[in-house]
Amino acid sequence: MINDFATLTVPALATRYETLIHVCREMGIRSEPKELFAALADELRGAVEFDLLGVSLCDENTDAFQSYFIDRASMADLVPEEKLTLEEALTLWVYDQQKPVVRTTDDKEPRDNRLQATLNGLSIRSICALPLTTARRKLGTIIFGSKQPDSYSTTEVGFLSQAADLIALAFDNALNFTASRRASEEPRLDNERLQLLLDVTNQLVSHLEFRDLFREISKQVRRVMHCDFVSVSLPDAEEGQLLQYALDFPESKGMLHEEMPYPVEGSPSGAAFRTMKPVT
Repeated sequence: MINDFATLTVPALATRYETLIHVCREMGIRSEPKELFAALADELRGAVEFDLLGVSLCDENTDAFQSYFIDRASMADLVPEEKLTLEEALTLWVYDQQKPVVRTTDDKEPRDNRLQATLNGLSIRSICALPLTTARRKLGTIIFGSKQPDSYSTTEVGFLSQAADLIALAFDNALNFTASRRASEEPRLDNERLQLLLDVTNQLVSHLEFRDLFREISKQVRRVMHCDFVSVSLPDAEEGQLLQYALDFPESKGMLHEEMPYPVEGSPSGAAFRTMKPVT
């Protein structure tokens, strides 16, 4: 990998920046963060040398980070065997300090032991982590990893910092679009749920048989809540267990069915029945 801009010709530099602009344009037609990341990893290969690419995005409401990692050779998602904390992965430091960090597996810092072990397991010998930030907000971090030692010179980090600024704009636009779409959907969802309450009330006064009533309610709930199945279970006093009384699960393939018994102890429905509290 070429690490010094002085050795690059003007056309080579121009091509590198043109590729970077093309990356952002390709990202601009996606709206979901995971789709954005996939497009980024695919297109960025023409502008930056890397064997591992990772992006961590911070949720403004919860301060939790959602991370995506990919292997360049296979373009497959990477899931490290041992999950690192945000501090160990350098994500939190880069996000808070808004400065790039370069590390190699030759570094002997004790605090980086778990990070180095993870990188060694992926055959990564050097990394560069940078903040993803716009003028409006801090978004998260991006990390480049190489199987070569000392891949990220000062000059290369300068180029990656410019790349990170453009990538941050693309992610910010996509996240804003997603948030706007969700906000526009909320009134419709509220109306659907109000209609569900009306429909359930109508079912209560039009059905005299319990099972038919619960079947109809289950169907309406599944439709409005966009879930895969809904069931209503009632206690069987004689057997001391719960009985799946009504079920709406079109794709069950017989695995779940009405009249299926299960114990009160050890099941989510049993815990909800016993404690009279929601269980997730």
